[in-house]
Amino acid sequence: MARLGALDSGLRAAPSRVEGRDSGEGAMKNICWALIGLGALAFVIGTFTAFTSQNFLLAPQGYWRGAVGFVVFAIALRLMEDPRK
Repeated sequence: MARLGALDSGLRAAPSRVEGRDSGEGAMKNICWALIGLGALAFVIGTFTAFTSQNFLLAPQGYWRGAVGFVVFAIALRLMEDPRK
């Protein structure tokens, strides 16, 4: 029975990986994914308005510029994270 306990303890994850995880890391990834999603939505709206020759609040170029801005901002946030954590 003692041997089974030793095998069982070897299957558990290290406490530093599970309990010591910084919750800010997951929040930052969620924010980046939200920005990428907004960028994709802005690109789709800009493309739709360009092909239908309509203006919906902005010209299509405004949506495309916003899409690039969202994606670049998401990349900048990911680069600012401290990799030593």
